Amino acid sequence: EWWPVTLQDLSAGGVGFLLARRYEVGAMLSVELPLASGPPLTLSGRVVRVTPAEFGHWSYGCVFDRPLSQQALDDAVGRRGEG
Repeated sequence: EWWPVTLQDLSAGGVGFLLARRYEVGAMLSVELPLASGPPLTLSGRVVRVTPAEFGHWSYGCVFDRPLSQQALDDAVGRRGEG
């Protein structure tokens, strides 16, 4: 299944986002991270935190299986500033 998310936080070690679907702590998810240059980066991670949010959404904290490189993190953060 593919679900759109609203990115809240991004670090080399993990990601925080809002999602309109509930997953349990411990669930493994794939995250497609758009980059400013090149194709999106697909990462896998484990849900470590889930709390209710507004409008039927859930707030998640996920830890990546492998940390992002500094270059990928900079590229992803640069992408967030667009639009």
